[in-house]
Amino acid sequence: MNNRGQIITLDFLLAMTLVIFSLGLMVGMAELRMYEIKEGIIYKALQEKTEAATIVLSGGGLIGCTTNNGSVIPFSLDVGKTSMITKETLGLSDYNVNLEIGTLSIINEDVRQSKNVISTTIDLVECADGLILTDLNSENIIVAKIEVGK
Repeated sequence: MNNRGQIITLDFLLAMTLVIFSLGLMVGMAELRMYEIKEGIIYKALQEKTEAATIVLSGGGLIGCTTNNGSVIPFSLDVGKTSMITKETLGLSDYNVNLEIGTLSIINEDVRQSKNVISTTIDLVECADGLILTDLNSENIIVAKIEVGK
């Protein structure tokens, strides 16, 4: 080794460059992981809200078909009660929602502007007032499509 006043050697410069590069790589990986976790939380919440809205829509309740003995048929929709379906009744007041039932557009918002969108479809039995169980056949089945975005 030569002592001619040389403070930094080439080996030291190379080692420091590799250390700085590896630190930058680790910070970048940690940042990507945190972003992935955040996106996963947002997606899971959106998925849970969409599933809850689907349960409300398919559970009967206020919008379901009522038989002649007064019982409500699950996975049914009384077409006369579609005006009762709102974002609030589905629990989606803070979200962009597009809901189509058959050819009817119940809630029509542009969900394409949302960063995250979940879409699902369910089959419902369509009826009008005074449904009789013997009236049920494949002609009564309609498809409901719900898209939720945030």
